[in-house]
Amino acid sequence: MKNRVFSKKIIIVLLLAVFCAAGCGKSTDTGTVESGKIIVGSATPKPEASEGTTMAPADPTAKPAESSADTPAPITSDPGTEPTEEPTPEPTVTPVPTRTIDPNAKPFTISFVGDVLMSYGLCNNYAKGGILGVVSQKVLDKMTSADFMVANHEYCCTDIDKSNAVKYQTYIEHATTDKEHIFAELGIDVAGFANNHGYDYGPQGFLDTLDILTKYNIPYVGAGRNSDESNKPVIIEKYGIKIAIFAANGVITHRDWISGPDKPGMNSLWDLPQYDSYAKTIENIKKASEECDLVIGMPHFGDEMHFDMNAVQKQYAHAWVDAGCDIIIGSHPHVLQGMEYYNNGIIFYSLGNFLFEGHRRETCIVTITYDPQSLSYDISVMPCLAHNYRTDDVSDNSVFDLMNKHSINAKIEPDGKLVRTK
Repeated sequence: MKNRVFSKKIIIVLLLAVFCAAGCGKSTDTGTVESGKIIVGSATPKPEASEGTTMAPADPTAKPAESSADTPAPITSDPGTEPTEEPTPEPTVTPVPTRTIDPNAKPFTISFVGDVLMSYGLCNNYAKGGILGVVSQKVLDKMTSADFMVANHEYCCTDIDKSNAVKYQTYIEHATTDKEHIFAELGIDVAGFANNHGYDYGPQGFLDTLDILTKYNIPYVGAGRNSDESNKPVIIEKYGIKIAIFAANGVITHRDWISGPDKPGMNSLWDLPQYDSYAKTIENIKKASEECDLVIGMPHFGDEMHFDMNAVQKQYAHAWVDAGCDIIIGSHPHVLQGMEYYNNGIIFYSLGNFLFEGHRRETCIVTITYDPQSLSYDISVMPCLAHNYRTDDVSDNSVFDLMNKHSINAKIEPDGKLVRTK
């Protein structure tokens, strides 16, 4: 949460000394009570990057040099010079803007699930039972009742011939466009599309996926028709509260997946010397942390089928938190991983498969409840089980036990509330 407080700026010129104190911030407009809205790509990126060749991630904790733009110039005076008397000007006071929160504004929710694929088996379940053939009623109610629902769209959606499928992928994750309505029926409002299956049908399949998401009015994040679009966040807004969502792919086996100034592709998580995706994302996170009330990151990273997060996941998640992310929601391992409180951030390293293949996988729905009156939020988790190409709610503590076992300093209470342990 970012409180915006403008301090007074008072400049008083005396005979031999100058003292200056300044502060700045940004106000946020008040939204409507009836509904929220989504603003795509409102953060301003840095200049475009040149193309690169090196794939090894660099140390993400390295920070750019601080700007000296706001550093006051040193005060100099000649002690042998008789000062000239000048009238002391009246202090200049900058008014302090205030945020007006609608007294009728109520807490609202942003929910997240992990990997989603419109697989053959899932589509068969839908053909037999509709949307309740895919998820239980309780899961559907949770997803559709969220003010904003976010998922990892881990497949390309296109009608081009299968001969376009890339030859280097072990698994091709693909659906035809007539199945995309199922994704929309799940109540999903924002799609993360920075993952290792967006290019499974090449550049045309990637662009077709952007088009079909646009057709269903589902903004995508972490991908775009150029690097300017892929580096920017999606901004969701309700009651004047602005929340930025970023995404980046840390599972890049082919460099042609990475977006460029004039090239479609994904935002790269890695700090690659000849691409500036990482630097631009860090810069945009910093900017969003100044302009928005909450910043959420969706990195696609980690080792598949590993319940424990690896060192690289920790490094990059920590770097995003240090830049200004409040919450990290990870994906890629296809299984649940643990949580960590780090500095001012909360990290869910992986939410696992939500609707993917037919294998049995523990999964969950993470819900952020934001209170506009107190400008604060809490986090709760709904346990679920993915199996046989559908996902159901579960009532025991097995999901929480698994996540808690692999967490660093956080746990989920039996009632689903996330708490810090040390």
